[in-house]
Amino acid sequence: MKQVFLSVFALLLLVSCQKEEGGATTGEASLASFKSDWVTSKLDASLQKADANTVCYLFSKEELNQLLANEQLGKVRFVLGLTDGKLDMKTVGVTNDGTYLGIVNSLMISDESFNNQIVALSSSTIEFESDDEIIDAHILNPKTAFAYIKNWNVKLAENQDVSNVVSYDNLRINHFSIEKEVIDKVSDLPDFKFLGVVFGVNPQGKLTTVLFGLDSERNIILPANEFNNREDYSPSIFDFTKPCPSTCD
Repeated sequence: MKQVFLSVFALLLLVSCQKEEGGATTGEASLASFKSDWVTSKLDASLQKADANTVCYLFSKEELNQLLANEQLGKVRFVLGLTDGKLDMKTVGVTNDGTYLGIVNSLMISDESFNNQIVALSSSTIEFESDDEIIDAHILNPKTAFAYIKNWNVKLAENQDVSNVVSYDNLRINHFSIEKEVIDKVSDLPDFKFLGVVFGVNPQGKLTTVLFGLDSERNIILPANEFNNREDYSPSIFDFTKPCPSTCD
């Protein structure tokens, strides 16, 4: 009887492990299809928008925390792909050598309320800084964030050389990478509920990402009083993610 029990237990354990392995394989296979659809898509269709509002991709705190809790996590990738024929994004956790760990799907928003917040960044006087070398390397001040995002929206609206903006050497960007520490920093912001990722165009004329911390009402988290000493400003807007291509890790 004991031998039968042990045999059944071993069988159940094997099935459980196979399911877990199969789940990871399925997730990665789905991600590959997601990316492939974007890389081969026609830009006039995949980038078409219903209005002029800024598109933001939201990732929930709860799901991000599951990735961040993994001790093997070294980097976070923002992977581009298509959902229902439109440009979408997924957050993927990887080890420092690029091994897949997990995925978080986005909630896409494009409304006047969020767009107004982006426009308001243009008049901000905030200048962030940090003593942490990694964090400081990724800081983006509000005015610069607005300029990046505006440039992307103008490119889309006027169809200005978009193919070149989203590519390096004729190879379309498929993901952006950033160190885990930056996402940790965003998730530690007061009232943080969502990571918001918005596309922009950097001074080199290439597609990039602008990262925000958002609260439960989807408001961008910024210091309440812009007249404080700037050393009191905890950074809450980030960029300088690494695009692949041209800097694949």
